[in-house]
Amino acid sequence: MEHTDDHKFISKRGLSKIANCPHCRGVLFKNFTIDAATGEVSFIMRCPHCQKNIVVTINDEVHLRIPE
Repeated sequence: MEHTDDHKFISKRGLSKIANCPHCRGVLFKNFTIDAATGEVSFIMRCPHCQKNIVVTINDEVHLRIPE
């Protein structure tokens, strides 16, 4: 699975990490941590702001993308 430009939806402010919706830029989740030893997780979630689907993949980083 290839991820392109999805890092622009993850921002760091001080010690906080914030993931924003690629559609409306609303906050999806914040202050998250990732344990890379657990493997990769992928799921589709609906943005609580604009109600559009977003594919979330978590491995050693968080990747957000619009479903094709």
